[in-house]
Amino acid sequence: MSSLFPSLDQIKSTLMDSDQVLWWRVFDSRSRRSEAYLLKNEGRIEADQNREVSEQQVEVELAVSLGDESQGRVRKALAIGVDIETQVQQMIQLAMLSEEKSWSLMDNGKSYEKQTKAFTSQQTGEVLQGIIHRLEQALEDPAVQQGLFNSAEVFCEHKQVRVLNSAGLMSYEEKARIYFETCFAYRHDQGEDEFMLTEWAENPDQIDILGLCRRSVEGAKQLGQAGLPVSGSYSVLLTSDVLIELFNDLRSQMSLKNRYEKIPYLAPKTELVAGFEGTPFEFYLDPEQDGSFGQKAVTSDGVEQRVTALVKGNQVVESISPVQYATYFGQPPSSSMGCMRIDAECRPMEQVLEDLDRPLLEILQFSGLFTNPMDLTFSSEIRLARIYDPDLKQWRYVKGGNLSGRFIENLKGVQFVGPNKMQNTRLYSDAELSYFGPQAAILSGVSVSS
Repeated sequence: MSSLFPSLDQIKSTLMDSDQVLWWRVFDSRSRRSEAYLLKNEGRIEADQNREVSEQQVEVELAVSLGDESQGRVRKALAIGVDIETQVQQMIQLAMLSEEKSWSLMDNGKSYEKQTKAFTSQQTGEVLQGIIHRLEQALEDPAVQQGLFNSAEVFCEHKQVRVLNSAGLMSYEEKARIYFETCFAYRHDQGEDEFMLTEWAENPDQIDILGLCRRSVEGAKQLGQAGLPVSGSYSVLLTSDVLIELFNDLRSQMSLKNRYEKIPYLAPKTELVAGFEGTPFEFYLDPEQDGSFGQKAVTSDGVEQRVTALVKGNQVVESISPVQYATYFGQPPSSSMGCMRIDAECRPMEQVLEDLDRPLLEILQFSGLFTNPMDLTFSSEIRLARIYDPDLKQWRYVKGGNLSGRFIENLKGVQFVGPNKMQNTRLYSDAELSYFGPQAAILSGVSVSS
């Protein structure tokens, strides 16, 4: 893809020539994306939108000295059609308007390269068509045909990211991203309900298209006959799409950033869960986990990433120490990126149900999950769930009512349900999260009010 931006050598030369810039980083991202929005027309899938998009963004981050061991710092996307010298001078002026305690990059002059095995930039369209074909096959499934296909959205993206910094670092990485969304409706006597499901993945084999379609149909069907749950305290089964957010909030409290900003911080040797009596688990940051969005060789400030244990034996064992905050506390920096990996003994769902002595509430979909990283609380209205009655040995569907809890307390008697699952997601901020671990966890003492 040809570039309208200055070359990396031009940007680097301009930054090195400035006697006002303390240190700098340059990020050059180039992506190619194939995307389609699909509807059903006269019994066949039809592309309402189908397009190829190529994009490039170049960002520069720089720091300037403000004296008294403080610096100003700014990160900004470069504009097309404005010379690089002018843009760097504008960024210097902006940096002088901010202030933080001084820190610098790691002295790392190495080169790194990490390629994805999922697909190349020339294969995004091929991968997209393969997913559409699998969707067409899923629509022939008898269980899926009980519902009404509403729509689906697919995009396949290949991204190349080059990073240079003033300490000599040069890194190149490739990323493959797939997003799949499907929505089915079910017609009842009272009307029609829809149930949409989404999935993020690095490669197409991670997406169970038939399973998603079946679940979408079943969800739409059960919405029309579900009743309100009874208020009370429940054992609640949460799946990996929820656990990824809860463990991310927990991870945030283990960062030195929290200690510096004087907000809740879990220091090494801190007991994680008071009175823990659940299934033991270990919590890792794993930058090497296959199939995850968290694969990373090195950070832009020069820290090589490695598998890092955060929690073992119900105790925090290491802080997440990015260069900036490690510098402030006089500590060596540590890995700060990677897939959240939970190692724990899992039980199959069938065995869990056999051993139940009280009802189990399984969340199938929240209306909108809210989590608070400051106090680790979470809450949402229940869009659809089901309750298993161990005496009757059967499920009953419910919807409505509000669920709330505090993750660190509800983990006290945690049980994990297998097998393991790779869960990826991209947040509204474009930040990416990855989780690999039990496909579900049963938390105790979760409040439901109707």
